[in-house]
Amino acid sequence: MNSKCAPSAPNGALEALANAIALPDAYSQKELSRTLCRNQWNVMKAASQLIEKHQFRQRFGYDSLDIRSTRIQSELKKGYVHYLENATNMEKCPIILLQLKFFKPQFTAELKTIARGEEKCSEFTSLEDARRLCVYLTDLAVQSMEDNNANGVVFMIDAEECSLQQHFLETRMFTDLLQTMRTQYPEIVQHIFILNCNAITRSLIHMLIKTQAADRTQLRVRLVTNFEDLKQFIGVKSIPVKYGGQYKMMTPLEWIKVEAEIEGVQVQSDEMSESEAKLMNKNARLLNGMQYAACSVDHMIAMKATGIRGPLYRLKSDSIWMKMYAVLRPEAVLLYENATGKMPHLIIPVNTDTKITATHFPNAPRGSSGFRMDVPGVVGGHLLSALSEPERANWLKEIQSSIEAFEAEIFREQLLEENRHKDEASATANLISFDDWPIGKTEYNPVGIAPTQVVPITIFPAINQTANGQFGCHRESTAANESTHMMLSHPGSMTASSGCGVPIQTYLFQQFVYGETGGSRM
Repeated sequence: MNSKCAPSAPNGALEALANAIALPDAYSQKELSRTLCRNQWNVMKAASQLIEKHQFRQRFGYDSLDIRSTRIQSELKKGYVHYLENATNMEKCPIILLQLKFFKPQFTAELKTIARGEEKCSEFTSLEDARRLCVYLTDLAVQSMEDNNANGVVFMIDAEECSLQQHFLETRMFTDLLQTMRTQYPEIVQHIFILNCNAITRSLIHMLIKTQAADRTQLRVRLVTNFEDLKQFIGVKSIPVKYGGQYKMMTPLEWIKVEAEIEGVQVQSDEMSESEAKLMNKNARLLNGMQYAACSVDHMIAMKATGIRGPLYRLKSDSIWMKMYAVLRPEAVLLYENATGKMPHLIIPVNTDTKITATHFPNAPRGSSGFRMDVPGVVGGHLLSALSEPERANWLKEIQSSIEAFEAEIFREQLLEENRHKDEASATANLISFDDWPIGKTEYNPVGIAPTQVVPITIFPAINQTANGQFGCHRESTAANESTHMMLSHPGSMTASSGCGVPIQTYLFQQFVYGETGGSRM
């Protein structure tokens, strides 16, 4: 990983290496020279390493990485790694800054348990996501290094608030990342500056670098206890303000916009498309992945919620392993015949009933690591095998995360349903129902007043004005009038009267109903 090697390759070595790998335009002349330098000018070893690198990048789709990838954007927003745009050291070497306090790896079962209790598990980083981001940013740095004719890349590692429990229990992730950098990017390290480290983190970082980095790279590691020492290697305008310089770092969102303009691409929204959302709603989830029966590999990769993907071996019969291309969706693992498959050959559901177990198959392909997926209805489960131990760990972690996410979604829906029922029950209990409204029977027994019998009224009394201005009652000598007068005149019980024994209110009401007034009768 160190750039300090022979200034030029021996005569004919570069041409021999280019002919050996037979991959025109895959690697630049400078990269061929660096790989030869790493392998002590051994053409065959360098060719083997470059072919393996090409296969590695093809397998994980690293050749087509750009800022439009939502997973790269998601990792950049976490802020644990920064590519300092337009910042170089004295020798025009680009700078990459790592801030470990924002790096929260999730690989072991213990940290998975911690993540399950968090509200936002997205702040944890998987090995696959971290490796993808490292490859993407290192490609940018190497391209800038070659454009500037520089000797390497400067790495600044800020170990502030670095926790032994949070970070260095995940030594497997660190060693995998360092191994990736060592094999995929030989002879590119100019300096490694370790900042803000205590005695424990200093010893652990030293141990990792000593066991994983090349000998020449170990000589490039420097522990910086005083930020002023950085000015010996990096100009003050390229040192971030936090470390005593004048460089103002951009936020991840600002850097994403700038990089999108440089690459000439348009950054897509994080929101899923309407077609993808239909495949992931509650009703579609009950199909256990059958909603993807007509979807091709390209269609799956274009979806934002697609997880890890890559080749897997599947045991087809007692001793025949078939190599397939697998794509992980939140609801299922889709197995295609190859990376250009038009529809899945097999769909393995991922839900609360799915169980995964790492196991060893004696007849599995050499170098592969197996695991079993037990699902209801399949005796013995689906026997699968990854190409290596790290890839099996990635698959196990991603599948287990999908199972836990499915369980969390089911629990959330049940909780919402219970709350809805409680709200309905509470609203029903607080309603006022008029269906069974109690009707009280009131009995009125007047004391000292004889009951009155209602008799139909046929002739109403007329009003005659007397000479003295008082009203009198014109009475007909009929039985009906007599009975009516007897019914209406109770002077002892009526305070207001019309002068003929009829209450004023009753008399006026009768006039209103029948339209009879004193004037009209005259």
